[in-house]
Amino acid sequence: MDDVFLQYAFRTPSLKNTAIRPLYMHDGSLKTLNEVLEFYHTGISTRPSLSPHIQPLNLVAHERLNVIEFLKNLTDDTRRTYIYSDVPTGRKN
Repeated sequence: MDDVFLQYAFRTPSLKNTAIRPLYMHDGSLKTLNEVLEFYHTGISTRPSLSPHIQPLNLVAHERLNVIEFLKNLTDDTRRTYIYSDVPTGRKN
């Protein structure tokens, strides 16, 4: 890739249902939302392609809990209970 600013670029998924869709990050390396917040607090690696908009969060404990609760509120409760009779591949459950 020639454009250094596009190196390590990933599509950003929706926040809807984030709380019920672990594993997190592009490689599934983080298991909990708290681990994600910790990563953005201390684990950001500097590199030429890192956006200047990515900065440490510097959240205290109760602010982290507020972020996690906010993400939980973006959960579609029908997704928790609906069981598909057919999966997209056409295979029956």
